[in-house]
Amino acid sequence: MASPIQLDRSPSGIVIHCTLCPWWSAFRFTQGGAEDCACEHEERSHPDLRHRRVAREVRASKARHAGSPKK
Repeated sequence: MASPIQLDRSPSGIVIHCTLCPWWSAFRFTQGGAEDCACEHEERSHPDLRHRRVAREVRASKARHAGSPKK
C-alpha cells in the first residue's frame, strides 16, 4: 500500500495532502519541512501507518552514508 499522504511539488513550494483526510492539507517551502509535516500528520492521525516515517528514515540513512568511504 502506498502512503495516503502525498507531496505535490510546485515551483513555489510543496503542498501536502492526505487521501484519508480530504479536509486536511498543508504547505511548506522546503522538502525537509514537507517531510516533517507529513510525518507529524501520520503520527497524529494515522499512528498505525508508517509510510512517511520509514521513507524519511531511509532518506536520512542514505544521506549519512553518502559521504562514507567505500571499501
